[in-house]
This record gives sequence, structure tokens and C-alpha cells, in this order.
Amino acid sequence: MERKIRGLEIGAEEQDYDEYGAPALAVAIATSEPTMTDQGLQDPAIACDVAMDYKIPPNARVETLALAQRCLVAYLAWLHDEALPRHPFWAKTEIYRAVKRLVQLQMAAEAAQPTLH
Repeated sequence: MERKIRGLEIGAEEQDYDEYGAPALAVAIATSEPTMTDQGLQDPAIACDVAMDYKIPPNARVETLALAQRCLVAYLAWLHDEALPRHPFWAKTEIYRAVKRLVQLQMAAEAAQPTLH
């Protein structure tokens, strides 16, 4: 007997389950992508990578999303001022990607609940 989990064919005898009864393979696939955090966004060495490529958590704080947006705006400025004259094809593609990510962050920020102090 085989089971289909997220498009993967897995034999029932090979399937492991986690402590909540969910298929372990599906849990591993779902959690393999790094998630955006405040700490990652505050580290200048990786802030741009975190803002561009890390998964936006479903419970992200508005402040975290705003920080990611600031990182991307700074990255866009660098792309425009320095990368575009030197590497026009790559920079153009990266600008489109960064703008798309800004829209994703804005949509997540509109859906997030603001934290009250």
C-alpha cells in the first residue's frame, strides 16, 4: 500500500510519524527552509539575505517586517547606484526580485497584527 504525501509516493511501511501523528517526511520538508527573524535582520552580514530569501513566518511582527523592508530598500539603492552600471543584466533581474519581495513583505505587514506596548 502506498500513500501520497505532498506529491511524493511513499510506501506505508517506510513512513514515519512525528509525535503529533503527522508524517515525518512532510514535517522535514516544511521546516527545511530558514525563517526570517529579528536577529537575522539585525546582523549586517546576513540581513540582505534574510530579507530577500528567508521564509516570512505566518506570525511575523509588524516591526520585523518593517525592518526587512528597510533592508530591502537599502539593497535596492545599492543595486541602482553600484550594481546596475557594472552588471546591468544581473542587477535588473535582482531589482525585479527585490521589488517582488517588497510587495510580499507589504502584504504580510498588512495582514499582521501590530504589537501593543
